[in-house]
Amino acid sequence: MLCLGARAGGEVRSFISLGAFAVGVDIAPLHKSPYVLYGNALKIQFGENSVDYVFTNIIDHISDIDAFAREVFRVLKPQGKFLSEVQIQDRKNDPWAVRSTGSTDFFKMYDNLLSSYGLTKCTTKAKYKGGWVNSLWVKGKCEPY
Repeated sequence: MLCLGARAGGEVRSFISLGAFAVGVDIAPLHKSPYVLYGNALKIQFGENSVDYVFTNIIDHISDIDAFAREVFRVLKPQGKFLSEVQIQDRKNDPWAVRSTGSTDFFKMYDNLLSSYGLTKCTTKAKYKGGWVNSLWVKGKCEPY
């Protein structure tokens, strides 16, 4: 599991506790975190078709969402999975956010962009009470679970 925007490594630790091999990448990793490597989600340092799973919850912080989608597609293995967790929010409520993610237009743009790179959306679940939308994408075709 590759966690993009992992900062302190909380998500990485969670995936490891579930038995996964996981590592985080962040442009500003927390000092001395054993779970997070320095890296840029717009230019991921891992090879093409090298990762089974990618997770992120920082779409609102990504400056070039097109480059991000291209990189996720590039590093995922065929049938690799991308778990996207997007916080529904207005940009002005987060000083680090570069875009608002609380509109239907945003999600249409995001879905179309990921689809244009060959990712297929398998499932989406919105948690409006918590303000998050979770989507599972695959590099290939969705398989029944």
